[in-house]
Amino acid sequence: MKSLLLVFGALAAIYVGICVQYYWDTFTVNDYALSSPLPRSGPYVINHHLTKAEKLCESLVTGPESFEIVDDKIYTGLMNGTIAEIVDGKVTKMLPLNEECSKSRNQFAAMSCSRPGGIRRLNKEELIVADVYLGIVIVNMEAMTSKVVFSVGTLVNGVAVRFPDDLDVLNEDTIIFSDATTKWASDDFPNEMWELYPSGRLIQLNLKTKETKVLAKDLGFSNGVQIFPDKKSVLVAESTAARITRVYIAGDKAGTSKVFMDNLPAYPDNIRMSYDGKSFWVGLFTTRFAGEKSIYEQILEYPVLRKSILSIVPKIPKFIIYIMSIPSGAITINVGFNGEVIKTLQDPQGTVIREISQTTETKDYLYFANFHRSYFHRLRKADLP
Repeated sequence: MKSLLLVFGALAAIYVGICVQYYWDTFTVNDYALSSPLPRSGPYVINHHLTKAEKLCESLVTGPESFEIVDDKIYTGLMNGTIAEIVDGKVTKMLPLNEECSKSRNQFAAMSCSRPGGIRRLNKEELIVADVYLGIVIVNMEAMTSKVVFSVGTLVNGVAVRFPDDLDVLNEDTIIFSDATTKWASDDFPNEMWELYPSGRLIQLNLKTKETKVLAKDLGFSNGVQIFPDKKSVLVAESTAARITRVYIAGDKAGTSKVFMDNLPAYPDNIRMSYDGKSFWVGLFTTRFAGEKSIYEQILEYPVLRKSILSIVPKIPKFIIYIMSIPSGAITINVGFNGEVIKTLQDPQGTVIREISQTTETKDYLYFANFHRSYFHRLRKADLP
Protein backbone atom coordinates (compact mmCIF):
# COMPACT_ATOMS: atom_id res chain seq x y z
CA MET A 1 0.00 0.00 0.00
CA LYS A 2 2.81 2.39 0.90
CA SER A 3 4.51 1.79 -2.44
CA LEU A 4 1.24 2.41 -4.29
CA LEU A 5 0.81 5.70 -2.46
CA LEU A 6 4.34 6.70 -3.38
CA VAL A 7 3.69 5.88 -7.04
CA PHE A 8 0.42 7.77 -6.97
CA GLY A 9 2.09 10.75 -5.33
CA ALA A 10 4.88 10.74 -7.88
CA LEU A 11 2.44 10.58 -10.79
CA ALA A 12 0.38 13.40 -9.29
CA ALA A 13 3.49 15.53 -8.87
CA ILE A 14 4.47 14.87 -12.49
CA TYR A 15 0.96 15.77 -13.68
CA VAL A 16 0.95 19.01 -11.70
CA GLY A 17 4.43 19.88 -12.95
CA ILE A 18 3.46 19.32 -16.58
CA CYS A 19 0.26 21.38 -16.21
CA VAL A 20 2.09 24.27 -14.58
CA GLN A 21 4.84 24.14 -17.19
CA TYR A 22 2.51 24.20 -20.19
CA TYR A 23 -0.63 26.01 -19.00
CA TRP A 24 0.33 28.47 -16.26
CA ASP A 25 1.07 31.34 -18.64
CA THR A 26 -2.12 30.68 -20.63
CA PHE A 27 -4.24 32.34 -17.97
CA THR A 28 -4.43 36.01 -16.98
CA VAL A 29 -5.87 36.18 -13.49
CA ASN A 30 -7.18 39.58 -12.44
CA ASP A 31 -7.44 40.68 -8.83
CA TYR A 32 -10.85 40.32 -7.21
CA ALA A 33 -12.00 43.94 -7.12
CA LEU A 34 -15.73 43.86 -6.34
CA SER A 35 -17.03 46.14 -3.61
CA SER A 36 -18.14 44.64 -0.32
CA PRO A 37 -21.51 42.89 -0.72
CA LEU A 38 -24.63 44.75 0.32
CA PRO A 39 -26.56 43.84 3.48
CA ARG A 40 -29.96 42.20 3.37
CA SER A 41 -31.80 45.43 4.08
CA GLY A 42 -33.98 47.93 2.23
CA PRO A 43 -35.13 46.40 -1.06
CA TYR A 44 -32.96 43.36 -0.38
CA VAL A 45 -34.52 42.37 2.93
CA ILE A 46 -35.21 38.65 2.92
CA ASN A 47 -38.44 37.39 1.39
CA HIS A 48 -39.53 33.95 0.24
CA HIS A 49 -41.71 34.86 -2.72
CA LEU A 50 -39.94 32.49 -5.11
CA THR A 51 -40.77 29.48 -2.94
CA LYS A 52 -44.34 29.76 -4.24
CA ALA A 53 -43.23 28.96 -7.78
CA GLU A 54 -44.21 25.75 -9.55
CA LYS A 55 -41.90 23.52 -11.54
CA LEU A 56 -42.70 22.96 -15.22
CA CYS A 57 -41.53 20.49 -17.89
CA GLU A 58 -39.46 18.44 -15.48
CA SER A 59 -37.19 16.00 -17.37
CA LEU A 60 -38.54 17.33 -20.68
CA VAL A 61 -36.07 20.19 -21.09
CA THR A 62 -32.48 20.74 -19.97
CA GLY A 63 -30.99 24.20 -19.64
CA PRO A 64 -33.87 26.43 -20.77
CA GLU A 65 -31.67 29.52 -20.50
CA SER A 66 -33.88 32.15 -22.15
CA PHE A 67 -37.56 32.52 -23.02
CA GLU A 68 -39.50 34.28 -25.74
CA ILE A 69 -43.23 33.99 -25.11
CA VAL A 70 -45.58 34.54 -28.05
CA ASP A 71 -49.29 34.29 -27.23
CA ASP A 72 -49.60 30.96 -25.41
CA LYS A 73 -46.33 29.51 -26.71
CA ILE A 74 -43.01 29.51 -24.89
CA TYR A 75 -39.87 29.27 -27.01
CA THR A 76 -36.56 28.39 -25.40
CA GLY A 77 -33.12 27.10 -26.35
CA LEU A 78 -31.85 23.94 -24.68
CA MET A 79 -28.51 22.46 -23.76
CA ASN A 80 -28.82 19.80 -26.47
CA GLY A 81 -28.81 22.44 -29.20
CA THR A 82 -32.53 22.57 -29.91
CA ILE A 83 -35.23 25.23 -29.83
CA ALA A 84 -38.30 23.96 -27.98
CA GLU A 85 -41.88 25.13 -28.33
CA ILE A 86 -43.88 24.63 -25.14
CA VAL A 87 -47.66 24.91 -24.79
CA ASP A 88 -49.52 24.25 -21.53
CA GLY A 89 -46.45 22.70 -19.95
CA LYS A 90 -45.89 20.26 -22.81
CA VAL A 91 -43.14 20.29 -25.43
CA THR A 92 -44.94 20.48 -28.76
CA LYS A 93 -41.97 21.03 -31.11
CA MET A 94 -38.20 20.53 -31.02
CA LEU A 95 -35.99 22.05 -33.72
CA PRO A 96 -32.29 21.06 -33.71
CA LEU A 97 -30.04 23.94 -34.77
CA ASN A 98 -27.29 21.43 -35.53
CA GLU A 99 -28.09 17.78 -36.18
CA GLU A 100 -24.73 16.58 -34.86
CA CYS A 101 -25.37 18.30 -31.54
CA SER A 102 -28.82 16.81 -31.11
CA LYS A 103 -27.37 13.28 -31.39
CA SER A 104 -25.10 13.74 -28.37
CA ARG A 105 -26.28 12.60 -24.94
CA ASN A 106 -23.32 14.06 -23.07
CA GLN A 107 -24.53 17.46 -21.91
CA PHE A 108 -21.18 18.61 -20.51
CA ALA A 109 -18.82 17.38 -23.20
CA ALA A 110 -17.22 19.88 -25.56
CA MET A 111 -19.62 19.11 -28.39
CA SER A 112 -18.68 22.19 -30.40
CA CYS A 113 -22.01 22.07 -32.15
CA SER A 114 -24.82 24.19 -30.74
CA ARG A 115 -25.99 25.80 -27.52
CA PRO A 116 -28.71 28.44 -27.98
CA GLY A 117 -28.72 31.20 -25.38
CA GLY A 118 -30.67 34.44 -25.67
CA ILE A 119 -33.79 34.26 -27.84
CA ARG A 120 -36.01 37.05 -29.19
CA ARG A 121 -38.84 37.55 -31.64
CA LEU A 122 -37.42 39.07 -34.84
CA ASN A 123 -40.69 39.48 -36.74
CA LYS A 124 -44.12 37.89 -37.04
CA GLU A 125 -42.76 34.63 -38.44
CA GLU A 126 -39.23 34.35 -37.08
CA LEU A 127 -37.21 34.16 -33.89
CA ILE A 128 -33.56 35.11 -33.57
CA VAL A 129 -31.13 33.31 -31.31
CA ALA A 130 -27.62 33.88 -29.97
CA ASP A 131 -25.93 30.48 -30.15
CA VAL A 132 -22.57 30.23 -28.41
CA TYR A 133 -21.25 27.70 -30.94
CA LEU A 134 -22.98 28.69 -34.17
CA GLY A 135 -23.41 32.47 -33.89
CA ILE A 136 -26.58 34.41 -34.67
CA VAL A 137 -29.36 32.13 -35.95
CA ILE A 138 -32.76 32.97 -37.45
CA VAL A 139 -35.40 30.37 -36.63
CA ASN A 140 -38.85 29.72 -38.10
CA MET A 141 -40.76 27.31 -35.87
CA GLU A 142 -43.70 27.05 -38.26
CA ALA A 143 -41.50 25.98 -41.17
CA MET A 144 -39.10 24.18 -38.75
CA THR A 145 -36.07 25.82 -40.33
CA SER A 146 -33.00 27.63 -39.06
CA LYS A 147 -30.27 29.65 -40.72
CA VAL A 148 -26.97 30.92 -39.35
CA VAL A 149 -26.70 34.55 -40.45
CA PHE A 150 -23.53 35.46 -38.54
CA SER A 151 -20.98 32.83 -37.56
CA VAL A 152 -18.82 32.43 -34.49
CA GLY A 153 -15.25 33.19 -35.54
CA THR A 154 -16.21 36.15 -37.72
CA LEU A 155 -13.83 39.06 -37.18
CA VAL A 156 -15.24 42.26 -35.73
CA ASN A 157 -12.65 45.04 -35.54
CA GLY A 158 -10.01 42.41 -36.14
CA VAL A 159 -11.07 40.22 -33.20
CA ALA A 160 -13.03 36.99 -33.62
CA VAL A 161 -16.47 36.66 -32.08
CA ARG A 162 -16.13 33.81 -29.58
CA PHE A 163 -19.20 33.69 -27.35
CA PRO A 164 -22.53 35.16 -28.54
CA ASP A 165 -24.61 35.13 -25.37
CA ASP A 166 -27.72 37.32 -25.54
CA LEU A 167 -29.30 39.77 -27.96
CA ASP A 168 -32.07 42.27 -28.53
CA VAL A 169 -33.77 43.52 -31.68
CA LEU A 170 -33.34 47.20 -32.58
CA ASN A 171 -35.41 46.77 -35.74
CA GLU A 172 -36.03 43.95 -38.19
CA ASP A 173 -32.69 44.60 -39.89
CA THR A 174 -30.53 45.34 -36.85
CA ILE A 175 -29.75 43.52 -33.63
CA ILE A 176 -27.42 44.14 -30.72
CA PHE A 177 -25.71 41.13 -29.17
CA SER A 178 -23.20 40.40 -26.44
CA ASP A 179 -19.93 38.62 -27.16
CA ALA A 180 -19.30 37.46 -23.59
CA THR A 181 -15.58 36.87 -23.94
CA THR A 182 -13.13 37.28 -26.79
CA LYS A 183 -10.65 34.96 -25.08
CA TRP A 184 -12.57 31.76 -24.41
CA ALA A 185 -15.02 29.70 -26.44
CA SER A 186 -18.08 28.18 -24.77
CA ASP A 187 -16.29 24.92 -23.96
CA ASP A 188 -13.96 26.87 -21.70
CA PHE A 189 -16.61 29.08 -20.10
CA PRO A 190 -15.47 28.23 -16.51
CA ASN A 191 -12.10 29.85 -17.22
CA GLU A 192 -13.82 33.24 -17.44
CA MET A 193 -15.41 32.76 -14.02
CA TRP A 194 -12.00 32.14 -12.43
CA GLU A 195 -9.88 34.60 -14.41
CA LEU A 196 -12.15 37.66 -14.11
CA TYR A 197 -10.47 39.03 -17.23
CA PRO A 198 -12.75 41.63 -18.89
CA SER A 199 -12.73 40.97 -22.63
CA GLY A 200 -16.45 40.98 -23.45
CA ARG A 201 -18.06 43.20 -26.10
CA LEU A 202 -21.41 44.61 -27.13
CA ILE A 203 -21.86 44.49 -30.90
CA GLN A 204 -24.42 45.94 -33.30
CA LEU A 205 -25.12 43.83 -36.39
CA ASN A 206 -27.00 44.67 -39.57
CA LEU A 207 -28.57 41.37 -40.60
CA LYS A 208 -28.77 42.31 -44.29
CA THR A 209 -25.39 43.93 -44.93
CA LYS A 210 -23.54 42.07 -42.11
CA GLU A 211 -22.02 45.41 -41.11
CA THR A 212 -20.91 45.41 -37.48
CA LYS A 213 -20.07 48.03 -34.89
CA VAL A 214 -18.53 47.55 -31.46
CA LEU A 215 -20.64 49.56 -29.02
CA ALA A 216 -18.63 48.65 -25.91
CA LYS A 217 -15.60 46.52 -25.08
CA ASP A 218 -13.52 45.29 -22.13
CA LEU A 219 -16.69 44.15 -20.38
CA GLY A 220 -16.70 41.59 -17.57
CA PHE A 221 -18.40 38.62 -19.27
CA SER A 222 -20.98 40.65 -21.20
CA ASN A 223 -24.23 38.79 -20.83
CA GLY A 224 -27.85 39.97 -20.91
CA VAL A 225 -28.89 42.66 -23.42
CA GLN A 226 -31.96 44.90 -23.27
CA ILE A 227 -32.69 47.98 -25.39
CA PHE A 228 -34.57 50.88 -23.79
CA PRO A 229 -38.04 51.61 -25.23
CA ASP A 230 -36.86 54.83 -26.91
CA LYS A 231 -34.06 52.85 -28.60
CA LYS A 232 -31.45 55.45 -27.66
CA SER A 233 -29.58 53.23 -25.21
CA VAL A 234 -29.07 49.61 -24.30
CA LEU A 235 -28.29 47.75 -21.10
CA VAL A 236 -25.66 45.03 -20.92
CA ALA A 237 -25.09 42.82 -17.89
CA GLU A 238 -21.47 42.33 -16.85
CA SER A 239 -21.68 39.07 -14.95
CA THR A 240 -18.21 38.83 -13.41
CA ALA A 241 -18.27 42.52 -12.46
CA ALA A 242 -21.68 42.26 -10.73
CA ARG A 243 -22.94 45.33 -12.58
CA ILE A 244 -25.08 46.53 -15.46
CA THR A 245 -23.79 49.11 -17.92
CA ARG A 246 -25.90 51.49 -20.00
CA VAL A 247 -24.55 52.18 -23.49
CA TYR A 248 -25.96 55.08 -25.52
CA ILE A 249 -26.46 54.34 -29.22
CA ALA A 250 -28.43 57.40 -30.42
CA GLY A 251 -29.03 61.02 -29.48
CA ASP A 252 -26.65 63.50 -27.85
CA LYS A 253 -25.02 60.83 -25.67
CA ALA A 254 -24.38 58.35 -28.48
CA GLY A 255 -21.01 56.65 -28.13
CA THR A 256 -20.86 57.05 -24.35
CA SER A 257 -21.68 54.69 -21.51
CA LYS A 258 -22.21 54.75 -17.77
CA VAL A 259 -22.77 52.35 -14.90
CA PHE A 260 -26.50 51.68 -14.58
CA MET A 261 -26.30 49.44 -11.50
CA ASP A 262 -23.20 48.47 -9.54
CA ASN A 263 -22.35 46.06 -6.73
CA LEU A 264 -25.37 43.90 -7.40
CA PRO A 265 -26.37 41.25 -4.84
CA ALA A 266 -25.56 38.53 -7.38
CA TYR A 267 -24.05 38.06 -10.83
CA PRO A 268 -26.45 39.41 -13.49
CA ASP A 269 -27.58 37.34 -16.43
CA ASN A 270 -30.37 38.18 -18.88
CA ILE A 271 -32.38 41.41 -18.68
CA ARG A 272 -35.94 41.65 -19.98
CA MET A 273 -38.66 44.30 -20.14
CA SER A 274 -41.55 44.00 -17.71
CA TYR A 275 -45.02 43.19 -19.02
CA ASP A 276 -46.17 46.82 -18.71
CA GLY A 277 -43.01 48.13 -20.40
CA LYS A 278 -42.17 50.42 -17.48
CA SER A 279 -39.30 48.54 -15.83
CA PHE A 280 -36.85 45.66 -16.25
CA TRP A 281 -36.48 42.21 -14.75
CA VAL A 282 -32.90 41.10 -14.11
CA GLY A 283 -32.08 37.42 -13.78
CA LEU A 284 -29.33 36.90 -11.22
CA PHE A 285 -27.07 33.89 -11.00
CA THR A 286 -26.56 32.94 -7.31
CA THR A 287 -26.44 35.52 -4.51
CA ARG A 288 -23.80 37.65 -2.74
CA PHE A 289 -24.73 39.42 0.47
CA ALA A 290 -22.77 40.77 3.43
CA GLY A 291 -21.92 38.04 5.92
CA GLU A 292 -22.72 35.27 3.43
CA LYS A 293 -19.42 34.93 1.58
CA SER A 294 -19.50 31.86 -0.64
CA ILE A 295 -16.67 29.41 -1.23
CA TYR A 296 -16.44 30.84 -4.74
CA GLU A 297 -15.88 34.38 -3.49
CA GLN A 298 -13.35 33.15 -0.93
CA ILE A 299 -11.38 31.45 -3.69
CA LEU A 300 -11.55 34.61 -5.83
CA GLU A 301 -9.54 36.46 -3.19
CA TYR A 302 -6.49 34.25 -3.87
CA PRO A 303 -5.18 34.77 -7.43
CA VAL A 304 -2.54 32.04 -7.15
CA LEU A 305 -5.15 29.51 -6.06
CA ARG A 306 -7.39 30.51 -8.98
CA LYS A 307 -4.51 30.19 -11.41
CA SER A 308 -3.70 26.78 -9.98
CA ILE A 309 -7.30 25.64 -10.53
CA LEU A 310 -7.18 26.98 -14.08
CA SER A 311 -3.85 25.33 -14.87
CA ILE A 312 -4.30 21.95 -13.21
CA VAL A 313 -8.00 21.05 -13.17
CA PRO A 314 -9.60 19.70 -16.41
CA LYS A 315 -12.49 21.68 -17.87
CA ILE A 316 -15.44 19.57 -16.68
CA PRO A 317 -14.23 19.27 -13.04
CA LYS A 318 -13.42 22.99 -13.26
CA PHE A 319 -17.08 23.63 -14.07
CA ILE A 320 -18.20 21.33 -11.26
CA ILE A 321 -15.98 23.15 -8.75
CA TYR A 322 -17.54 26.42 -9.86
CA ILE A 323 -21.12 25.15 -9.52
CA MET A 324 -20.45 23.53 -6.13
CA SER A 325 -18.74 26.64 -4.73
CA ILE A 326 -21.52 29.15 -5.44
CA PRO A 327 -24.43 29.83 -3.06
CA SER A 328 -27.69 27.95 -3.46
CA GLY A 329 -29.98 30.95 -2.93
CA ALA A 330 -31.88 32.67 -5.74
CA ILE A 331 -32.93 36.25 -6.39
CA THR A 332 -34.36 38.29 -9.25
CA ILE A 333 -34.87 42.05 -9.18
CA ASN A 334 -37.34 44.42 -10.78
CA VAL A 335 -35.55 47.63 -11.74
CA GLY A 336 -36.76 51.05 -12.85
CA PHE A 337 -35.43 52.99 -15.82
CA ASN A 338 -33.02 54.91 -13.56
CA GLY A 339 -31.57 51.80 -11.96
CA GLU A 340 -33.67 51.94 -8.79
CA VAL A 341 -34.72 48.63 -7.27
CA ILE A 342 -38.52 48.40 -7.26
CA LYS A 343 -38.78 44.96 -5.68
CA THR A 344 -37.01 41.65 -5.32
CA LEU A 345 -38.20 38.06 -5.39
CA GLN A 346 -36.10 35.64 -3.38
CA ASP A 347 -35.58 32.06 -2.34
CA PRO A 348 -32.74 32.61 0.18
CA GLN A 349 -31.93 28.92 0.68
CA GLY A 350 -32.63 27.77 -2.86
CA THR A 351 -35.28 25.35 -1.64
CA VAL A 352 -37.38 25.75 -4.81
CA ILE A 353 -35.39 27.85 -7.30
CA ARG A 354 -31.66 28.28 -7.90
CA GLU A 355 -29.63 30.15 -10.52
CA ILE A 356 -32.08 32.35 -12.41
CA SER A 357 -30.78 33.15 -15.90
CA GLN A 358 -33.84 35.14 -17.01
CA THR A 359 -37.15 36.39 -15.64
CA THR A 360 -39.93 36.85 -18.19
CA GLU A 361 -43.23 38.45 -17.24
CA THR A 362 -46.61 37.88 -18.85
CA LYS A 363 -50.04 39.17 -17.87
CA ASP A 364 -50.55 36.52 -15.20
CA TYR A 365 -47.18 34.87 -14.58
CA LEU A 366 -43.47 35.26 -14.06
CA TYR A 367 -41.30 32.60 -15.71
CA PHE A 368 -37.79 31.80 -14.47
CA ALA A 369 -35.17 30.31 -16.76
CA ASN A 370 -31.93 28.53 -15.86
CA PHE A 371 -28.92 27.38 -17.82
CA HIS A 372 -28.42 23.75 -16.79
CA ARG A 373 -31.37 22.25 -14.91
CA SER A 374 -33.97 19.88 -16.37
CA TYR A 375 -36.99 22.10 -15.74
CA PHE A 376 -38.02 25.73 -15.27
CA HIS A 377 -40.37 27.58 -12.93
CA ARG A 378 -43.49 29.69 -13.10
CA LEU A 379 -44.95 31.96 -10.43
CA ARG A 380 -48.51 33.23 -10.45
CA LYS A 381 -48.46 37.02 -10.00
CA ALA A 382 -51.67 36.81 -7.98
CA ASP A 383 -49.71 34.88 -5.33
CA LEU A 384 -47.41 37.84 -4.71
CA PRO A 385 -48.20 40.42 -2.01
